[in-house]
Amino acid sequence: MNVARKLQNQSELQRQSAGKTPRSRGEASSLFDVGRNCWRVEVAKRACFLIDGDAYFRAFRETAIRARHSIIILGWDFDSRINMLIDREPDGYPDRLGEFLHALLMRNRQLHIHVLTWDFHMIYLREREWWLPSKLAAHRRLHFHKDSAHPVGASHHQKAVIIDDAVAFVGGLDFAQCRWDTNRHQAVHSKRVLLNDESPCRPFHDVQLMVSGPVATALGDLARDRWQAATGRPIRTTTIHIADYDGPSKDSPELDVLIADESYWRRRLES
Repeated sequence: MNVARKLQNQSELQRQSAGKTPRSRGEASSLFDVGRNCWRVEVAKRACFLIDGDAYFRAFRETAIRARHSIIILGWDFDSRINMLIDREPDGYPDRLGEFLHALLMRNRQLHIHVLTWDFHMIYLREREWWLPSKLAAHRRLHFHKDSAHPVGASHHQKAVIIDDAVAFVGGLDFAQCRWDTNRHQAVHSKRVLLNDESPCRPFHDVQLMVSGPVATALGDLARDRWQAATGRPIRTTTIHIADYDGPSKDSPELDVLIADESYWRRRLES
């Protein structure tokens, strides 16, 4: 998923160097050709970048606490045992991811949580949670599936969270071991360790984009398509008015956002 502003700025700089007038936002959107180099182009009413796992985990929790009907999680990995509030004050909910999600389900009887993660290769066994805790796995409104619907030798690498089709997170971070870090990137941190044997994790740097508005709804569509392709069962659509959420910074500009999805690339390979 790429933010149009970056491409737009690049093209504007090229035209300015050539002495030409920059194109308008509407004209810039022609950089994106739906069906050729992207799946959809949608507007982000607000957008901001969350640098490193500490910032992402905090923003996710603040938004998930306000979820009304739906949280969809796509990941390369998902580990319910990870701590999310490392070096932070409590927020009134359990620290560990699985216990946090369970608390949300118990508080809100309208909430459904869908988790779709890659059905991983055995070489990653040491780094993975083999099965969900029984309390979480048994909850009827927690839907968990390991997705193996991909070509041989491939994996599912999308990392996204969509909450009520109103706010979404997408980028390089999933809810896995060794993802938490701050922008200090200390060489050693006592709580940045593998859970199975407490061996240290290296500093980890990545970024997540937080968006609200129509692009979040589009990402919800993508996630529901992934879920149905993997399980054969649909997820009910829910739409919440964006005013119900704080979302990203209110000072952020509206952006056209390009979304690429795996079905587009599968069609390209098959053509």
